Amino acid sequence: ISQSSLVHLLEHAPFLKELGLRDTALGDDVLYHFVGCSLEALDICETM
Repeated sequence: ISQSSLVHLLEHAPFLKELGLRDTALGDDVLYHFVGCSLEALDICETM
């Protein structure tokens, strides 16, 4: 997934409960775009 696509998703998914970024090469700054309040699980295993 591209960084711009993920930013768009995070900006428009306030009720996202789980997010898996396993084996992605995205920077931590992408997560700053998440405006949700219901995230219960975040998988960042082996992100680069």
